[in-house]
This record gives sequence, C-alpha cells and structure tokens, in this order.
Amino acid sequence: MAMLVAVMGSMLPVAGARVPAAETTGPAAAAQSLPSGVDVRGPEKPSAIEEFALAELRAALSRSASGRTAQAPKLSLVIGQPGGNAEVKRLLDSGFAKPETRKEGYALKYDKDKGVVLVAGTDDRGALYGVMDLIHYRLADVLAGKAESFEAGEAPKLDCRGIWGWGGGIKNYEKFFDQMARWKMNLCIPWHKKVPKNAKAFQDYAASRGVYIAWGYTWGWPRIDWKDDATVTKTSDTAIATFKEQYAPLKPWGIYFQSHTEYGAGGAWGAKWIHLVNRTSQAIFETKPDVKIFAGMHGNFRNHDEHIKNLDARVDMMYEDLPC
Repeated sequence: MAMLVAVMGSMLPVAGARVPAAETTGPAAAAQSLPSGVDVRGPEKPSAIEEFALAELRAALSRSASGRTAQAPKLSLVIGQPGGNAEVKRLLDSGFAKPETRKEGYALKYDKDKGVVLVAGTDDRGALYGVMDLIHYRLADVLAGKAESFEAGEAPKLDCRGIWGWGGGIKNYEKFFDQMARWKMNLCIPWHKKVPKNAKAFQDYAASRGVYIAWGYTWGWPRIDWKDDATVTKTSDTAIATFKEQYAPLKPWGIYFQSHTEYGAGGAWGAKWIHLVNRTSQAIFETKPDVKIFAGMHGNFRNHDEHIKNLDARVDMMYEDLPC
C-alpha cells in the first residue's frame, strides 16, 4: 500500500564536527525543578523517544515554575503507553479517557477537578506528539488554572512528514532532529554520493527522536543514456551493489533514489525508467524485504501516467520538480 508522504526540500549536510545538543535526558534533565504541586509520572522503562518527551515536558514545566502561585491546585501529568505505564492503563481501563488506536496517535485528557492530565500514546511516537501538543497549545493555561477540563484524540493524517536534503556535513544534527520531533516530523531523506562516515550515529540519534532515515543515493544520476540498454542495466547493477555493500549494513528503514533528474528530456523514457526501478527494487527487496523504497521521478518524465501503473506496488513514488 502506498504511503502518504509530505517532504520539504532543504540543504541538509550530514558529516563533520558537531555542536553538542543541550542535555535533554539523564540526571541533568531529571533534576530540573518542577512547579510547586506538580508531578510527572512516566513509564517505568521509557523508550528513547519517551525519554525525550519526558525531558521536554520537565523543561517546559521548569520554565513555568516561577509563574505558578502557591495557591494553584496540585497537578499530576501521566505520560506513556498502556503497555509501559501501569497508571496510563489504569486510567484508560477506568474510562477516564477514550483510548486512541491510530498509529502515532494519542489520547489527551485534563480533568480539572481531579488535577490529572493524561497523555496516552498508541505508541511511543504518539506519546511524544501528545506531550508536544500539550506543551505547545495547552500547558500554560493548565498551569495557570485558566483551562477547563478537556479531552482530545489526535493522529497524523500523513504517514511520513519530513525533510529531503542534499548531503554534505551536518555539524549539529542532534538539535536538528530534536526540532523535527517537537513538531511531529518523522522522516529525513539525506541524499549523498557516498555514505557519510557518521551514518550510524546519525541514524541512531534520529531513531531516538522518532525520525525515520531513508538514505538517498543515485540510480543513474545525473544522467542515463536510455537508448543504450547495456548502460541502463549497468546502472541498475551498480545501484544494487551499492545498497548491498554500503547501505544494507546500516539496516536502514528506507532508501531513496534519483534517476536522470533535470538533465535532458526524460519524457520518452518512462517505460524504461519503470523497468529500471522494478529491476533494482526486486534485488534490493531480496536483500532486505522490509526496506522502504522511495522512487524519485523527475518532472522531465512527462508521460509517466501511462507507465506508473506498472511500478512495483512495494515502491512509493515521489515526484520531483514538477512544473507549477
């Protein structure tokens, strides 16, 4: 089934020296002072994504501590998933809030009389997104005693929401992914001619913020001689070998490729492009059956509509540089 994807283009360097991100987990984060009468009840064994959500919540609460009066009612914030936080499960089982079942979704409820805020995620990304929406839109009024009781259930309408970028050397990817996570973006596609030296660290940190990485590389970029079948086949073989030798060891969530792009008119070669994609994808799926493959079709391929029906159903199409 095709995924619903929204990707913005940007310059996205990936290797090189980095500026360390501010500590958002660990002892320093846990020691942040909370407002008087406020406690946070997270999972017993939080995932890395949930740890980030809890750290963000504690930081937001700490920033608000000075503005909370001693007369403000006590408040408990219960965060997590029913499978990882017994109190979340107890509240849902008691009917306190309606569970959310959609992927990356969350149930959010504030009971003013009981002094309880519940963020119950369908999964750890859902818990993170619920916390971030609470911080962005509701927390200040809750802490100030201005908010009345409320309940909401939310989930993203798009499967993938993120950034596509040319490669280079990100000096600060931790803060970049922190910011993506804060605004519910979950996909980064860094395009490179070669695998970055710090690809594993880059990918691991992204995962800790709920961000999928689809490594981008060429399957015939910048240009292909579509009239020469041997050249097209060699392009496919090179793309397959590159995946097996360079990207498969990373155990990637996904890959992305470009073919031909803006060099010359590609409109006459849609059928050959589909064949190239299908041939290459088949071999890659044999190596890693669960990998997501995004096929970048450039606007030069004007007649793609008549050929797109022949694309391997496991491959997701991404349109590039379409004329307005």
